[in-house]
Parts: sequence; structure tokens; C-alpha cells
Amino acid sequence: MSASFYLKDRSFKGSKDSCCYLVVRDGLYLRKENVAFRACVRLGRLSWENQDFGSRILEEEEFLEMKLPKIPARIVDEWVTLGRMVRKIYKSEVLLLLYYCPSTGEFQNKIPEQEVSPGSVSSKECIPAPEGHYLVGTVHSHPREAFHSNVDKDDEAGFDGVNITIGDLDDILPGFAVSAVVNGKRFPLPPEEVMETVEIPDEWLKKIHKV
Repeated sequence: MSASFYLKDRSFKGSKDSCCYLVVRDGLYLRKENVAFRACVRLGRLSWENQDFGSRILEEEEFLEMKLPKIPARIVDEWVTLGRMVRKIYKSEVLLLLYYCPSTGEFQNKIPEQEVSPGSVSSKECIPAPEGHYLVGTVHSHPREAFHSNVDKDDEAGFDGVNITIGDLDDILPGFAVSAVVNGKRFPLPPEEVMETVEIPDEWLKKIHKV
């Protein structure tokens, strides 16, 4: 992928490039945009021999703005149901791939051929994206707590998208851990901002009385 370089001074009006580099006061930044997010990550420092030149360049901050709508409860239910089935049958984790169609707002889950164990899941299959869809996320289950392990972080470092871990599948309600990764930079996200989640009002439980 080719990318342009821009000097972020007061004359910089922004860029419409899906991928570009910004030279700013404290270093070099990478901006990326796709159907899932807009983001900016810092790549490294720069030093200026001419301090007056450096002082005229503007600053930048890392950020991530999700562009996707909330993932529907129906899609989330498929993750949880499959995760519970695989845990029951194979005592293992499971991996799904999440696709999104910008023109229709539709999400689709796909499952690749994979090898699973109680503490890992591995897949090398490349699934063609459904027509009009883009791969925007990965989803995998954990036997207990939902978190991103060091192995998960290594696996996800080369993929720009949303990575979701499901855990607590033996409990009444599952747990979720969500991070977006852009150029290897992780941005933890609250699950309720990314997906539709189930919330049972406290007053419902208060109306139930054991006899």
C-alpha cells in the first residue's frame, strides 16, 4: 500500500488518504482509515537541528474513532452459543471471523477450519470475504476469564481491526474483552460501545421470590 507524507504545520488542512504519514512536532505518526475505524498511531521521535523550524510544526495525538455501528445482539448470540457448544464438546477455544458490509450495514460471522485445544486455537485458512463485505474483526473464546493473552496480542498485532475475546462461558452471562489494533497499537474499548449487550434490570430480579 502506498502512502503520502505530510508536514503538519498551520497550512495543513487534513488529508483524504486512507493511509498517510504525518511529520509533527514530536515525531512521525501514521493515520489510517477503513470501513471499521479512523485512527492515528505514533511511530517514533524526530529531532530538529533547527529549533525554529520545529516550533512551527503542530502537535498530534494518537486516537481511534470507531466507524462501525454496534454489532447486533444476533451476531453476539452466535459467538456465545458456538463458544459454549465448543467448550462443552471439545473443552477448547474457538475462532470466528467478523465481516461487515458498509452499503447494507450487515454483519456476518464466518468460521475457518481450525485446530483447537483447551488453551489455544489456530487457523491458517483464508476465507474469501462475502460480496461487498470486509473483514473487520476476530472473535475467539476463552475457557474462563475474557482477556487478551500475550499469545493473543502477538497473533493480533498484524491485523488492523477489532479483536474480541469471550469468556466466563460457564456463567449465566458471558464476559467480553475488546481491543482495536492499528499498526500494532492496541486501543482497549468498552464492550458496550462496540456491541449490543444484554442487561437485565435490577427490578426484574427483585420481583422474583423463592418459595
